[in-house]
Amino acid sequence: MDRNNEVIQTHPVVGWDISTVDVYDAMMIRLHYLSSMDQPQEDALVDRTLWLTTDVARQLINILEAGIAKIESSESLSIILCNCHRIKGDRSGGHRTR
Repeated sequence: MDRNNEVIQTHPVVGWDISTVDVYDAMMIRLHYLSSMDQPQEDALVDRTLWLTTDVARQLINILEAGIAKIESSESLSIILCNCHRIKGDRSGGHRTR
């Protein structure tokens, strides 16, 4: 199968349950998600219970933070490029003069 043409079905996460399991130095997590875009959030499905060691939880945190930073830097770049494009077409350097 050609991975470029592969459709990956996704479900938006709308909540979670997290608790610690001190005996095992671990955490348990259950994700709440929507199976369709028109499903009300209060009818979210609850996934199976997963457990993470503290090491895996730290790795997950680092990956999520890196992903957020990448998304936010892309958004900032888009805003900067959009503003530069608008200013570039304005001969006053972006400032209106009378």
